[in-house]
Amino acid sequence: MIEQIGKNESFDETAKIFELLQDLNPDLLNKGLKISSERVKRIFLYFVDYFNMPWSNEIKRDIVKNYKSVIVIEKGGKFVKEYNLIIPKNYEL
Repeated sequence: MIEQIGKNESFDETAKIFELLQDLNPDLLNKGLKISSERVKRIFLYFVDYFNMPWSNEIKRDIVKNYKSVIVIEKGGKFVKEYNLIIPKNYEL
């Protein structure tokens, strides 16, 4: 679903669903993140922090290797330095 943000899914809809994912298995998440795109990894980590997920301490944050390029989710949005993302203005860590 995160991969589809800006294509078939909105950032807001994805955020609403992500917020409900309180009981996920961090080991499975880490395995899935290893094979995900940099875009998905950064947005995922942003959501983890934004919603202060209970399993956030168990996520391997070193999976993101490239913070050099900026990923634009919404033009004219808010820049999030930690993840080099430009997201909708109504989201703030």
